[in-house]
Amino acid sequence: FARAIIQPVMFMAVSGLVISIAAIMKMGFMPEFLQKIGNFFFGIISSGAIGSLSIIFAVGISAALAKKKKTDAAIIGVTSFMIFLYANNSWLTLTNRLAEPGSQGLYGTGQNMVMGVQVNDMGVFLGIIIGCLVGFIINRTGNVKLHKYLSPYEGTKFSYAVTIFATIILAIIITYVWPVINSGINFVVGGMTSMGSLGFFAYGFLNRMLLPLGMHHLLWMPLHFTPMGGTATIAGEQVSGAYNIWLASLGNLDSITQLDSSIGFLVNFAPLAFPIAIAMAFIKTAKPENKAKVKAIVIPTVILAAAAGTTEPLEFLFLFTAPILWLAHAIVFGLSFMIS
Repeated sequence: FARAIIQPVMFMAVSGLVISIAAIMKMGFMPEFLQKIGNFFFGIISSGAIGSLSIIFAVGISAALAKKKKTDAAIIGVTSFMIFLYANNSWLTLTNRLAEPGSQGLYGTGQNMVMGVQVNDMGVFLGIIIGCLVGFIINRTGNVKLHKYLSPYEGTKFSYAVTIFATIILAIIITYVWPVINSGINFVVGGMTSMGSLGFFAYGFLNRMLLPLGMHHLLWMPLHFTPMGGTATIAGEQVSGAYNIWLASLGNLDSITQLDSSIGFLVNFAPLAFPIAIAMAFIKTAKPENKAKVKAIVIPTVILAAAAGTTEPLEFLFLFTAPILWLAHAIVFGLSFMIS
């Protein structure tokens, strides 16, 4: 699951790079023609990639979790996502629970417009849930064989039939369950915000402690892309998620007076400073005859951490051989968020 959920996120790093360059190009002091180019790319990538994370997760996780016929899984994933939207909207309409937009649109109502359809506002969680549902059903029913007269509907076609009904049932249940979950999310956000710097310490500490299990993505991904990471008004628009808030702020530097506190989940010197320090410690403590070998192992991992922010290759060198150091590493990692 951890492998499946990280695949779509890795592509977002490319989107973030393009958005960052475009944001610089569209700043007020740039020549007018560069501002136009920056606005052009910033709007397209922000809405087309970052703003469409939910359906990207649905497709990516469906294909990643399916053991076979991944192309079929991707098709079923995107189709199920659309079925969910219309089923959810239809049930809300049927039960007279469709929210009325206020002065700030649908913000605060627990509902939102997704792909032009008003539904329960689940953010990327919708894509993750749909992806898991599709992957599970395909792995359980993808090899079903039917009578020869029904053979066109066996295999993944049968999986799709099952998914249609499962998705509709899920869409109806969500209309009752998600408002409660949404209240819980708001409670968590409020609690973490009230903790101030200690909240950032807890985030950093848990981030490292969950990494050996491959589940740290479940911690930082919602904070980066959902209301768990905060909600801010940037240039008159509501933006949720620490990473999304940062990109929106970057694109509107001329109109903002201060950065949102959610940047605390992003700004951290640890991913670069700690790999350098750990690598130097490895080299320093290595026996003289092994120093060259150690350098050959750790220097590439430091370059990887600096270039891509991927620290696992270096950290896993000592995770299983010295677990007590991993605990110390997690504590210092949490302090790095707190200090940053």
